[in-house]
Amino acid sequence: MFREMNHEKGQWNWSKQPTAMKKAWVHIWNIFQAEGTNDYATWVFNPTTTYGRPLDWEQYYPGDNYVDWIGFNGYNTGNGWWSPYRLFHQSVKLARNQHPTKPILLAEVGCDDLFGKGRWHRKAFEYAKLNGISAIGFWSEDWESGGVKVDSRIDSSPSALEGFREGVSDPYFLGIVPYRKL
Repeated sequence: MFREMNHEKGQWNWSKQPTAMKKAWVHIWNIFQAEGTNDYATWVFNPTTTYGRPLDWEQYYPGDNYVDWIGFNGYNTGNGWWSPYRLFHQSVKLARNQHPTKPILLAEVGCDDLFGKGRWHRKAFEYAKLNGISAIGFWSEDWESGGVKVDSRIDSSPSALEGFREGVSDPYFLGIVPYRKL
């Protein structure tokens, strides 16, 4: 709903407005509740992490009563090799400490071909499994950000696709992720 609200570039109209964002989140959640549709929705709080920094996402968190999952976005797209551990671990650790009952997912991840994408895909699945993260969403797109072209497609090369296939075929990731509240 309000993805990457803490992005350091403030690229969304809800960016850099933690009080307004929390108020809007709760307002929309209350509408779903009044209509009886919260049982059919999964509320994913989805901040970004940039180069391993959590970027103060906690100030945007609307509260455990309004969030089902905590998800993080992060990319290995420049400035050298950024492993999934290096990208996500500070944020995952903070989430586990502050919100121990909330499941965590890597909501939007990707790697550019310049950085050994097949290996990075394997490492992303390995990191998730070792840290009890049961879901990963890959941003599979050829895109541009700030004049920099990034190819994060999972099938941009045979090795990238093979790394993805190996990771996703692990039985750990083949279960059913519930869409309802846990």
